[in-house]
Amino acid sequence: MDKEYFSLENQMKRIEENERREKNKRCFKKKMKNSTFSILPAWHLTKSEIDLSHIANDCHKDLKKDSDYSLYLINKEELFRILDDCYRTVYTKEKIWKSHEPDKITSVLESWENSNKLIPPILILDLKEEKFLIQDGKHRFAVANYFDAVYIPVIILNQIEKLFLKLANNSLIKKLE
Repeated sequence: MDKEYFSLENQMKRIEENERREKNKRCFKKKMKNSTFSILPAWHLTKSEIDLSHIANDCHKDLKKDSDYSLYLINKEELFRILDDCYRTVYTKEKIWKSHEPDKITSVLESWENSNKLIPPILILDLKEEKFLIQDGKHRFAVANYFDAVYIPVIILNQIEKLFLKLANNSLIKKLE
């Protein structure tokens, strides 16, 4: 670990950031109790906007460059249908703060409240059955679902694109770009 990590200055910065994030989390929890509060999800919808280096530690080993994937817009209910069944029970409004990491939920809310675009969720194949899993972007999906987004953009690896097109209702998806 970097020696500077433990410097007093960096420790103070981390403490201030944690306090700011905690304050925002409390504020969002309060706002979200009001049924009229809404945030519009903002997504990168073209490959030219997506910088994979931001998710390099979290993304699939076969996702290295633009030519490794396609972007699709999919109806949220159709996405739930092709995802593993557990997603329906975990991704509910009631569980937004309980089933997910509150700091990550807060980070997504902060980004979208400031109209900052985020990378769409990355889908991978569940090898046990013909269902998909969200490999990266679970908290982005949770927040978009909370605010009743009708369509969700997703990143589909080339190696599973044919199966995605076979399993998804083609009238409920649209290839982007």
